[in-house]
Amino acid sequence: MSSNSDHDLDRMAMGGDDDFPMMAPPPPMGATEFMLQLAIHGAFSFGRRVLLAPVTRVATLLTVEGELVRQGRIVDEGKDGQRPGFDGIIGCIKHIYIREGPYGYFRGVWTEAVASVPCTIIEEMSSSLVSSAVEAILGERAAGMPQISLLLWSIAASAAVAQISSVVHDPTQTVVTCLLGDTIPAPVGGNNGEPTSYKFSGARAATKAIYQRHGLKGFFRGVSLAAGASVAYRGSYYLLLHLFLSNLSREAQTAYGIWFARILAVVAGLVAQPIEVVRRRLMLTAGEDEPPYKGVVDCVRTIVRTEGVATLWSGFRVRMLFTLAGFALTVVQDFVSRPQSSPKQA
Repeated sequence: MSSNSDHDLDRMAMGGDDDFPMMAPPPPMGATEFMLQLAIHGAFSFGRRVLLAPVTRVATLLTVEGELVRQGRIVDEGKDGQRPGFDGIIGCIKHIYIREGPYGYFRGVWTEAVASVPCTIIEEMSSSLVSSAVEAILGERAAGMPQISLLLWSIAASAAVAQISSVVHDPTQTVVTCLLGDTIPAPVGGNNGEPTSYKFSGARAATKAIYQRHGLKGFFRGVSLAAGASVAYRGSYYLLLHLFLSNLSREAQTAYGIWFARILAVVAGLVAQPIEVVRRRLMLTAGEDEPPYKGVVDCVRTIVRTEGVATLWSGFRVRMLFTLAGFALTVVQDFVSRPQSSPKQA
């Protein structure tokens, strides 16, 4: 089970997890079986990334919208010229098509797919390591522990996995964010003015710029938020889910459990979104000569002071809408796949 915030938010978009996380590590597999499972997972993961690429691109741009305004990358695109920005989800979609063309919706998808390979490997390894450690600590006591205690242990384990995985995950996500959060500004001097281009032509250019300006530390500007993002999303989701389900009868859980799970996925995303906004901004500014934020606290203070508290939830609407769409598809799929009762024979 994934532990980093990107996968958590992707799962939120598709409706969230249905079950509590398992404490026990998966059964050991042979090398051949492991490689086969990894290949299958990689193929499905890439297909999912391609399908979700337009949504991911729009969500990322809206998440860092305030930063792009500060950099002057988007100017006077607000509604009726009242404020700079994309003017909502539709405005962002139009901006990508007008400035970048259809390819813009899939910018960075190959880089993200390639980067996901080492991220998946290190995540599986760290997940197995942490699960084994938790099992060794709890031992036979786990069988007699209350479910809420096991849940807290599981959330802590997920946070540990996220923090360990961030050693590989954060550098790759920093480069990916520099691509997905970059856009082509309006031509200087109007539509007939001097044409503009991306800040980074590709992953190599972004990596080179970050390393030349700040060295290896430039790739870890959001590393301190890895565990916090996992706790914010998973903690709020599973704790609220446990609270609701523990007060429902078995029949009510069966009838309404999926509805509660999907609604709570939105609530969990609402809790985690400010961390995602700050994290993405720190990553996006890694390639600047002088990053505008000294750290997490300074980034939060600057955003609140200059743009308002609501900016910390930038990009949440598109994720929420996609969550509802994913939920609707789940309901339709469940209805279609449900066995239809045949008419009784006379």
